[in-house]
Amino acid sequence: MSNIKQSETKKVNLGETGNITALEHKTSMVAPIPDPKSMAEYQSIQPDFAIRLMEMAEKEQKHRHDTNWKRLNIENDWKNEEITIKKRGQWFAFSSAISTILLCGFGFYLGFSTAAATIATAVIVAIAGVFLYPNRKINNKEIEKAG
Repeated sequence: MSNIKQSETKKVNLGETGNITALEHKTSMVAPIPDPKSMAEYQSIQPDFAIRLMEMAEKEQKHRHDTNWKRLNIENDWKNEEITIKKRGQWFAFSSAISTILLCGFGFYLGFSTAAATIATAVIVAIAGVFLYPNRKINNKEIEKAG
């Protein structure tokens, strides 16, 4: 689990004596828990260090998992809400189409056949357009081409 990188850098100053003036050794670690050698050194300084460090790593992991679950639940809630809204829109469109058909039938019955046919055609074309081209976005290039 521990990713330890060790590098050694020598800085040499060849002045009048030709001696090494500095020697640098770097060790870096990327992990919540140090390697066993470092853990033993920390343990010698403070006896309960290993237990405290393990508890800290476990709490951090639990927090990360809880945060991910919350994020997933929020995304699922959004998707469910979007599905509910779409279903509601479909039911509204269906009820609008049925009521338009009934009203146009009533218009035919009363003798307003031309007006009823015109309204029925316009409504059916509009509803079909909504379902055939949902969420179509017109960008500026399409507007410039049309104009």
